[in-house]
Amino acid sequence: MQFIVADLEWNGAYSRKAHGYFNEIIEIGAVKLNEAMELTSRFHALIKPVVSRKLSEVVTGLTSITAEELDEGGTFQTAVSRLRKWIGGEDAVFEFRPVGYGMQDFPAILSSSQKAGARWVVVEQDNPSMGKSPLECARMSIEYLNTLK
Repeated sequence: MQFIVADLEWNGAYSRKAHGYFNEIIEIGAVKLNEAMELTSRFHALIKPVVSRKLSEVVTGLTSITAEELDEGGTFQTAVSRLRKWIGGEDAVFEFRPVGYGMQDFPAILSSSQKAGARWVVVEQDNPSMGKSPLECARMSIEYLNTLK
């Protein structure tokens, strides 16, 4: 068994397009660990911002990432595609969990989606985990999302 530990860096900057502050992923870092928790591989991708092109000074101070480095970054879609390939390509096994039962910060994801003008946020529930059926996972997701109102 392998373990993947991932870290996302976000740029929190003002966006005229979103009419407020917006968090956008600008870096994905990850490591693979074996069963003995030994490092076996590293992944790194810089992502060129598309919503707010101004890099926050706070983010630069915390991460040492510069605007010049991000100008050379790829798209978010390319970074995720590279990450998936690094993890194991089409054979990579992911555990999809109901919304609110994983590690993602869904309130932040929903807020950022709204600020970016997204009309929909799609969550896949057809590959269930936790011993639940797809419909049970969907029900759990809906119940969690209703608590955010």
